[in-house]
Amino acid sequence: MSFRKFLIGLVIPMLLLVNLAPATHLAFAESINEHSNEDAIQIYYVVSEKDETIPIYEDQNGTQEISMLPNHSVIELPNNNDEMVEDEDLSDQGDYAFIQFEDENEEIIEGYVHKEYLLNEDDYLEIYEQGVPDEDATEDSEDIPLDEDATEDIPTDEESSEEQFDPSVEEEKNDTNEDDETELPEGENEQEKIDDSGIENAIEENDKDSAEDKQDESDEETTIESDVSEDEQSTNETPKAQTMQSMSVETFGTVKSSLRGVAKKSPTNIRQTASTKSKIIKQYPLGSVIKYAPHSEHWYRIQVEVNGKSSIGYIHKKHVTTVTTVPKNYKGIAKKATTNVRLGASTKSKIIKQFPIGTVIHYKSFSKNWNEIVVNVNGKDTTGYIHKKHVTNINTTPVNQKAFAIKSPTNVRVGVSTKSKVLTKLSLNQAIDVTTFSKNWVEIKVNINGTVQTGYIHKKHIGNSMLYSGVAAKPITNVRTASSTKSEVLTTFAKGTVIKYFNHNANWYRVIVKINGKEQTGYVHKKHLNERRTVVLDAGHGGYDPGASSNDLEEKKLTLEITKYVQNHLVADGYNVLMTRSDDRYVSLKDRTDFANRNNADIMVSIHINSGGGTGIETWKYNGGPYPASSAILATQLQKNMINSTRVNDRGVQDKNLHINRESKMPSSLVEIGFIDHPLDASLLKQNLFKKNAAKGIANGINAYFLNTQ
Repeated sequence: MSFRKFLIGLVIPMLLLVNLAPATHLAFAESINEHSNEDAIQIYYVVSEKDETIPIYEDQNGTQEISMLPNHSVIELPNNNDEMVEDEDLSDQGDYAFIQFEDENEEIIEGYVHKEYLLNEDDYLEIYEQGVPDEDATEDSEDIPLDEDATEDIPTDEESSEEQFDPSVEEEKNDTNEDDETELPEGENEQEKIDDSGIENAIEENDKDSAEDKQDESDEETTIESDVSEDEQSTNETPKAQTMQSMSVETFGTVKSSLRGVAKKSPTNIRQTASTKSKIIKQYPLGSVIKYAPHSEHWYRIQVEVNGKSSIGYIHKKHVTTVTTVPKNYKGIAKKATTNVRLGASTKSKIIKQFPIGTVIHYKSFSKNWNEIVVNVNGKDTTGYIHKKHVTNINTTPVNQKAFAIKSPTNVRVGVSTKSKVLTKLSLNQAIDVTTFSKNWVEIKVNINGTVQTGYIHKKHIGNSMLYSGVAAKPITNVRTASSTKSEVLTTFAKGTVIKYFNHNANWYRVIVKINGKEQTGYVHKKHLNERRTVVLDAGHGGYDPGASSNDLEEKKLTLEITKYVQNHLVADGYNVLMTRSDDRYVSLKDRTDFANRNNADIMVSIHINSGGGTGIETWKYNGGPYPASSAILATQLQKNMINSTRVNDRGVQDKNLHINRESKMPSSLVEIGFIDHPLDASLLKQNLFKKNAAKGIANGINAYFLNTQ
């Protein structure tokens, strides 16, 4: 009938023990297997996909409800009742079946249950007890995850300590036998195993199929209708195009696969028709990733190859997990001692490739617990699956940095693990360009026999990547080959030259200089370099003070955006940069200058957007301020470099008694970058390139100021 949920086929006749005293369901079922009687019962389950309880009615018309059965209850169908005949004829005996149910108080309840809720014992066990493993159960293996720190962290004293025994790594090695991954799921027997290499296995037919094949044409057609009806759906689940020909493999037409999922049964059967009593035409191992299309409420339609021919089959919806994840590309690190790539999304699937720990790989998300990856197997690109617990996603935004090797030698490895193969070695103090990769590793491009390759260095093996900026203090400032005044002079700088350096020890800085076009490492005594400078940057307005507004622009937003660009430039140049505000908040003028004074800043630069008519850039200083001469130099250099970088109208340097320039106890200037109410300037202020160029001009002006005031 049309509302039938589960009714599949095999009848398990059992003999009823005469005068049997009341007992529990299981004891009753066991007893009747040991005795013979003409009165037999059939063991069924009542199952609802939606409701927790199923109603029992007083009569077969279903008009008077007398009790409720818990979902998945065991019930008995007496076979000596006129209401019951052989199982395959159940659908012809009305909508309700007479049942007996023993409740928790050992009382027998008799009544009628709608047949749509009935599922015989064999089929219930197949679908529920035998286990249709959920995605987690299929995928989860007992591994010992290796976090990034455990993989990468190494002693800093000697490079040789890298190769010492690492217990966590030994545990990873012991994990690689994956005994836990090869066990069958609970309830799975040996007959259900399919060799991983046999995804295209020949199909075995069961005894039921053989019996059905011998029926005449009329019986065949009847069986098709009955099978589909009793398999949780009405005869409408079998398309009208399927009649007698349906008993042969369907070869007409094609299936436009719109879904993709993972096989959950071991094996997962593909059948001739939408019925679990239909002939099996193909089987897939647990975890196989397959494509299919919707067919009916309980079945999918799938195109498969059988005996070299494209055929159409059917797969039950409970036997696959449809993947709905939107794929996202990732780069990550293999974190198992041997990280497996499998043919299907299951730890029971065949291993098609393995990666050593630390290998950097690219993949995309597939399901809750699995990633999909394309690997080369025997010269062919093959899609495989790697468990999410076996990789670490890299989400770090790469940043290019200058660094130097501080180990002798410094190893560059093929992967992000101290167990990874050494690609090449760097000499002590070698200057290098690196890119941040993960918490403990940087990426580097190295030339190996004329080929550029990617390698990885542990962060503990390179020097501090933060550059500092200082100014040569001596008329002739020496850069030496070693941190000693007795060492050879490598090159010299004139007084006032801006020099980028790294801290080396208590008395010396380390610098990178170019000699004949080649970078070399040198050393400058700390007494010969003035310390790095502290710059306070002030983004005008903020919070409830928006500043000027026009042309869909707000001054407070523009000033903060440009100020952050300036900050990035100055930090890269080695300055100690302090911000009066780093977000959209109100800061009073007094609080701004107090902040700069409290931090003993070397200079203060306030950034604003102009309004009120006009076009171009101008800079303000105050001759009545605490440092009028230095402020004039600062304003001049700022204005000059902003005009050079933006090529807009030059409105020059102006003098005015502004709070920032009057109350700051250091040289200071205020810049006005364009007019927010001028169409041309407003259009420029909407362009990121213009704002970045203006910021670069400010940074260049600050560098020029320090060069000209020493």
